[in-house]
Amino acid sequence: MHIDMLSSYMWRGTEKGGICIQPTAELKWMDATLSVMGSTGLRKDDIKEIDVSLGYKWKIVNFGLKDYWQTGLDFDGNDLYFSFSPRRSGHRLEANVGCTYDFLTVQAYTMVFGNDFKYKSMQELSARKGTRAFSTYIEAAAKFYWVGLDWDANLGFTPFAGANTIEQVGERDGYPLMKKVYFYADGPSIVRASVRLTKNFELGALKCPVFAELHTNPYMKTANFMVGFSVIPF
Repeated sequence: MHIDMLSSYMWRGTEKGGICIQPTAELKWMDATLSVMGSTGLRKDDIKEIDVSLGYKWKIVNFGLKDYWQTGLDFDGNDLYFSFSPRRSGHRLEANVGCTYDFLTVQAYTMVFGNDFKYKSMQELSARKGTRAFSTYIEAAAKFYWVGLDWDANLGFTPFAGANTIEQVGERDGYPLMKKVYFYADGPSIVRASVRLTKNFELGALKCPVFAELHTNPYMKTANFMVGFSVIPF
């Protein structure tokens, strides 16, 4: 179990919120792990998220399933957790597979169920007639220890266009101007390049890692510098 406090919530190249608290609890049995992570911001209108993961590790290979749920994603605007209609609720189910060798890890993630669709027009979006996108993200991560710090370097990309929604971005001659907004990107793109530095401290029985991270998205041409700390009671 641990609790993270972050200056901003960055996820795969996208900023999902400002200052937030993220508690995580894990239950391990042999090579299987069940974990639950929550995220909530300090403001009333910040995104709230609950992720439930089930994973299994065999030698250097791992695979699993994760259910993402967050407010603001369901079509009805009610933010109901116990609503699992793939075209209406805020749930998304993602499958992953990867391997770790020495300091290098490679993981692939694909959305397989839930609110993950491609829409060609506003009419399709309004009628919820989109086609499943199978949004995919692949990441390589390297972890190493240098000059008294733990380093984590990550490079992530999507191999094809992911899910999208359509938003109005303006008006011209009385007609609305619409734009597709993609979950990752509109085609093969690098969506994350980041490096995190961590210094570990101990306060009695508590472990308190403190970290700083430069998190960039080459596709969106954005960058974010975030800091945070964790509290690990045992």
